[in-house]
Amino acid sequence: MEVAAGLVSAVASASAHKVLVVDDHPQAQVLLSRFLRRMGYHVDVASNGLEAVEAVIRERPDIVIMDVEMPVMGGYEATERIRTAAHERWLPIVFLSATPDSGALIRALERGGDDYLVKPISYTVLRAKMRAVSRTLILQRELEDRSARLAAYRAAEEEQNRTAEHMIRRLAGHDLLDESVLQHWTAAASVFSGDLVAAARTPSGRLHVMLADGAGHGLAAALSALPVTQPFYRMTEKGYPLPSIVEEMNGKIRRLLPVDRFVAATLIAVDFQEQVIEIWNGGNPPLCVIGEQGNLLHLARSRNLALGIAPDNLFSTEPEIYHYEEPCQVISCSDGLFEAAGWHAADSGAKLLAELVGPHEPATRLDRLKERCTAVGGAQPTNDDVSAVVITCIPGQYAAPAPVLPVQQRVDPVGDWHFEVGLSVGQLKGVDVVPLLHDVVSRMHGWCARNPKLFLVLSELVSNALDHGVLGLDSLIKLEPDGFQRYVQLRQAKLAALASGGIHVRIAGFDRDARPMLSIVVKDTGPGFDHESAMAHEAGIDAPYGRGIGLLKRVCEDVEYRGVGNEVEVLFAVDQHEGSVKPARSG
Repeated sequence: MEVAAGLVSAVASASAHKVLVVDDHPQAQVLLSRFLRRMGYHVDVASNGLEAVEAVIRERPDIVIMDVEMPVMGGYEATERIRTAAHERWLPIVFLSATPDSGALIRALERGGDDYLVKPISYTVLRAKMRAVSRTLILQRELEDRSARLAAYRAAEEEQNRTAEHMIRRLAGHDLLDESVLQHWTAAASVFSGDLVAAARTPSGRLHVMLADGAGHGLAAALSALPVTQPFYRMTEKGYPLPSIVEEMNGKIRRLLPVDRFVAATLIAVDFQEQVIEIWNGGNPPLCVIGEQGNLLHLARSRNLALGIAPDNLFSTEPEIYHYEEPCQVISCSDGLFEAAGWHAADSGAKLLAELVGPHEPATRLDRLKERCTAVGGAQPTNDDVSAVVITCIPGQYAAPAPVLPVQQRVDPVGDWHFEVGLSVGQLKGVDVVPLLHDVVSRMHGWCARNPKLFLVLSELVSNALDHGVLGLDSLIKLEPDGFQRYVQLRQAKLAALASGGIHVRIAGFDRDARPMLSIVVKDTGPGFDHESAMAHEAGIDAPYGRGIGLLKRVCEDVEYRGVGNEVEVLFAVDQHEGSVKPARSG
């Protein structure tokens, strides 16, 4: 029964294998072929080594039984040629020889054989060897098949990763990070990084920077962080303030991601002219503002939940405001940097970060962070994605960028048009008026889409009407110690408590001497001001306030205040597209 079971097993394992018998004796060929066919093999024959090489190339057998001594070409030479022809494919070769000594066996194995049989052949031994070779061959073929499938899978996955990485990079706007005042670094724990750094300018030249950290790492984290890029870039380019952008991001994350996914984020807005830094930190480590000598000027801890956790009615969008009066750098990072640097507690880690980068030249501080992470982790991959940004802020140095997109070279005539907007208390509290107005005008005149001058004019007119007309704020507050922060806090408090008042805006488009023009009229419900004196005495360029009228006079064709000064009309030439104008503080 055991012999029968062995034969069945051998037949089952050999049923798909093809054997090439190579022997110059016809009787040996016949006997071997009959025996092997009874075992279930498919058998071909060759009479010498040359025929064997040709048969291997033509028939691709699975096993070769090779005589050593043959005319035309011997077994050893034939085996060498067969090995070359087979390339990486494993082809078992069993030598037959009448020489029984161990030296012949060693020579056979050295010349490329896998086993050795001594003539006259013992068919019992041959059966056992063939069964062993067949089992090994089956395992080898399975391994080759799995390797081929694995290679195909890896190739397909690499292509998918390459495509996904390219799309994520483009959607994340990595190509838009070319800012002279910004340094950034990201290091992924795997192929894809769940950390994301983005930067863009508003039409007025404010720099917006975002550092987002999707929960976890890898592709899932990268996809989690990706949805915040669209509102960040789109709303920044339209001039929306930080609170509106953060609110839109939170809503989008809640709509798109599973409930267990969230995105820690730090958003920074830098107004280089006003020397104001706005910071919204939701779930990231503390942000450091470091002076030129390495002193820690400000520490902005996380005051908010990460994006995607809290509903709108429980979600705070108000940023922290810091007014800098000396050269400084804003340094923000993800929690992966603290882990890579060997710092565990976020607050103490931020102070260690300040101590680490502080004594060194500002331009080399990001390199110091990289060196710290490398010194701790070496060349090993990090357990979490790492990212960091450094923004350099120097008082009096304003680097206004060119428009984000090329300005159109012509304006198609659209005819005369106008629209009016009445803004009551509810709209003043809840609507970002300037981006809305700018967007409407841009749809009428494509030339205005990326015109920083128009955005500055609208910002100046609306902010003056709201701050000084409706809210009655006095710019002299800014001259007091910590005056700017107090001015902003007072503005927020007065706006929240506002019960009456409003602003009316009328914008009209028309042609004057074949030039497209805009008439912008803004009227508020405030008591007005001594506009005649203000028009006669323009504030100096370095004045802390009161430069708004000078800006309007430089940028617009005409500026006219009416009545008590609570109504102003400016004429703006749509076709002006030379470089940006330095923005003035609201006055």
